[in-house]
Amino acid sequence: MSKSLFIGFFRLFILFISFTFVSHYSFAQDLMVQTDTVKVDFFAIGQPSFLKIHGKSEQLNGKIQIKNKKLTASFQFPLNTLNTGIKLRDKHMKKKYLETKAHPNAVFEVKSWDIPNADQLFSTGLDATLSGTLTIRKIPQKVDVQLQLTPEGKNLKVLAKLKTKISDFNIELPSFMGITVAEDIDLQIAFDAATKEK
Repeated sequence: MSKSLFIGFFRLFILFISFTFVSHYSFAQDLMVQTDTVKVDFFAIGQPSFLKIHGKSEQLNGKIQIKNKKLTASFQFPLNTLNTGIKLRDKHMKKKYLETKAHPNAVFEVKSWDIPNADQLFSTGLDATLSGTLTIRKIPQKVDVQLQLTPEGKNLKVLAKLKTKISDFNIELPSFMGITVAEDIDLQIAFDAATKEK
């Protein structure tokens, strides 16, 4: 191979690599929640019996957007879908405390977050803590989220964990049949996000 031909191939290779990198991280990518993969869990403790309360749901809507090595996100969770396994308790919680008729959704948003090691996101994944805003009953609160992103091809498996307090949203501590729920709540959200490139 002549020197000029080799240089030509080398330049073409560099151009291809540069285009691939710029395309992957400069243009916006929307990762949509795959609703059939959603698992939402919340954990609380009842007092005085230290009864463990485990609520579940399989509904969540929203997306993650990645652009210029930054992440933004917005999710809506229908509070009326929470299920603790006791219908009367669920009805009591949704009507009296969460007031889901007036405030049907909890909303979580991340405005702009710099992704650590962004160039490796779709190869090695990510395990980090970020800050976002959780809004319940129209009351926004800053929360820290432990975020784990695991790549699956062009898609991501998402696992998010956070802690919050009922009192942060001006909600009276729920009480049912002599058991009062402690104000500390642990939330865990898992879902697959499918990439839709712009």
